[in-house]
Amino acid sequence: MLAAEAADWHAVGMSDGGAGTDGEVRSGTAGAGSDEYGRGISFFDAVYGFAITLLVANVDPPSPEEWRTLEGLAGSALGSQLLGLALSFAVIAVFWRVNVLMMRSLRGMDGATVGANLVAMGFILLIRSRRRASATRSRATCRC
Repeated sequence: MLAAEAADWHAVGMSDGGAGTDGEVRSGTAGAGSDEYGRGISFFDAVYGFAITLLVANVDPPSPEEWRTLEGLAGSALGSQLLGLALSFAVIAVFWRVNVLMMRSLRGMDGATVGANLVAMGFILLIRSRRRASATRSRATCRC
């Protein structure tokens, strides 16, 4: 049943937004006002939100000794971790903003649109895993 439903979806370009020649949304395309479209948008927004939220998990707080002096705090890895957090946040926010603009230009969501969004989500996961690997490596070389 699922394979039959998936086979019914059509690739839709941004020019027609899933609409046929008479302005109706094609079969296999979730129209912009439909529950399926709303669930898709909510899912994509949630992934971006979780990815941004989880960036903070890679930031290790300085030790109590490092908080005692400004020099100790400056010598901790906190600055580089916060810079990495800010850059990762900016990249994910740009991905999300492009997604919002793209979804506004469509009248519906089809299999190709979902697939393109899932590829973008994969890139977000790469950013997240890269940040995690960098944080782990910096902790391993820390002379705390």
